Amino acid sequence: IKEYVNDFVKFINGNSDLITNEMREACVINLVVDNLKGLMRYINDNNVVNYLTMNPAVELDNVIFQNIVKQAFDLEIGILRNNLFFEGFDTEEFNDALAYIQDLISPYISSIIVLDNCENIQQELMEKVILYSTCLIFKVHASRTYSGIVITGYGEEEYYPSICTLHIYGIFKNKLMIHNIDDKSHNKVTNMGFVIPFAQEDEVVTFIDGCNPNIINFNRTLTEEVFDRLNHYVSSNIFPAMNNGALANHFSSEIEELKNVLLQDHDTKLESYIVNNHTNT
Repeated sequence: IKEYVNDFVKFINGNSDLITNEMREACVINLVVDNLKGLMRYINDNNVVNYLTMNPAVELDNVIFQNIVKQAFDLEIGILRNNLFFEGFDTEEFNDALAYIQDLISPYISSIIVLDNCENIQQELMEKVILYSTCLIFKVHASRTYSGIVITGYGEEEYYPSICTLHIYGIFKNKLMIHNIDDKSHNKVTNMGFVIPFAQEDEVVTFIDGCNPNIINFNRTLTEEVFDRLNHYVSSNIFPAMNNGALANHFSSEIEELKNVLLQDHDTKLESYIVNNHTNT
């Protein structure tokens, strides 16, 4: 499955007919602008209000306002810097992208960070906005705009179904901004995402448990049948030749006990194999 997913991502990345350069630029702009607007709403509703509450005698001017905004952006940038890069993104590309992001985003900043009397935004604040915007393009983050793809099935060398979960934030130039979710369980995830299977019941169970229950039952039944046939052969052909009823009964009990031990060992090892191989790749 992983190889299929890699080929799928590679196809999307390089297909300019499917996603044109204009669409790729628009994706970056929309993602950044949406997050900038959301952050500014939070700053105005919380940081600015808190400042005015703590300093009732101070009149809020552009300088104070920009200082509040800069502190908030510093905090967000610090958080983003500690997050993982999207798949295939790295520090070198990050540094190279700063100028590109600046050219793309700068025309929108003055309409998002609005100052009194249409004053120009401080250069220091502009640089922080560009740095924050670039972090959004390169680093995994909480976003209202991301989507996702879940691909599941059997690879050529897989006996049990695998699942690949990708969070997709957008596309930057020739790279999808994706985060591969490796965890088997998402019980602690705050966003409520669901995988809704449309399949027969046994296929749903296979998807969840890692192995079709019919296969498990058949495997155990076959193992038990083989052992019983071996036991029958021994009882019919070997025990009579021993000409010792007491010894034959003793061995018969030993074989039955051995059968139970081996079947239990079979079940344990099968369950262990399913758990270890039913993974997100």
